[in-house]
Amino acid sequence: MNISKIILLFISFLIMSSCAQKAKNETEIPVAELQIYQQVDSLVNEELALLQKTIVNNLKIVDNHMVFPLSKEEFIALGLPGFYYENLQQELKETNEWIDASGLENVEEILAESYQSLYELYGSPQE
Repeated sequence: MNISKIILLFISFLIMSSCAQKAKNETEIPVAELQIYQQVDSLVNEELALLQKTIVNNLKIVDNHMVFPLSKEEFIALGLPGFYYENLQQELKETNEWIDASGLENVEEILAESYQSLYELYGSPQE
């Protein structure tokens, strides 16, 4: 598997694992509560879209490491829960350690290639 796919899978996994903490099993929801569930589901999807957009617009490569430059306060001010920020920072730390251990040297190119469709949807990272 090439490195760009690994990085894309990593970011996708991060988003989905964060979402999993909030998801409910559809089979456990009584029919009477279906409308409420659909509203909650809609809010979760909006939150995940905002999370993805925030990551895509802010994730940068500095000295061949992935860096998310927003502070936790700035992140929360965008309307995102703090646990997403904490998970993201931990995942970036682990990914950067893996990058160092593997000797990977072209992280910026790999990220740009992996995020191409997301950049078209949300725009490139802020300079």
